[in-house]
Amino acid sequence: MPTETAKSGPRAPSKLDARATETNRVARSIIEAEREDRDKQTQRLRKSRLEREASETPRAKAAAKKPATRVRNRIP
Repeated sequence: MPTETAKSGPRAPSKLDARATETNRVARSIIEAEREDRDKQTQRLRKSRLEREASETPRAKAAAKKPATRVRNRIP
């Protein structure tokens, strides 16, 4: 696909353009593969968390959500 320059008009893609295009293609494929792997891991972790939460008893859930309180020294 010829591109145009400001001075000379249409030109054929250079070796540098071809390398840049190839680098861009490879980088995008790597990024896409990493995104797919990250999405798979997120789904796996979400499924595991939901299964764990479903197997917990309601009492354990309530205890897990209760914030810790600080006991202060009281003078009698």
